[in-house]
Amino acid sequence: MNLYNELHLTHDKKTWEMAMEEAINPTACIGCGQCTSHCPQSIDVPGYLEKLAQWPVG
Repeated sequence: MNLYNELHLTHDKKTWEMAMEEAINPTACIGCGQCTSHCPQSIDVPGYLEKLAQWPVG
């Protein structure tokens, strides 16, 4: 969520590239929803990870 927030606010391409070099990145999400059911704020984590996996757009 920190990565999503930072990219949403700053559009920092370098931060995005560094995150995608790591072994675990947004594209690793299988969309099972277990994280959402554990989140006390019921945040749609898979939805945000899907947006991150498509970033940068345009």
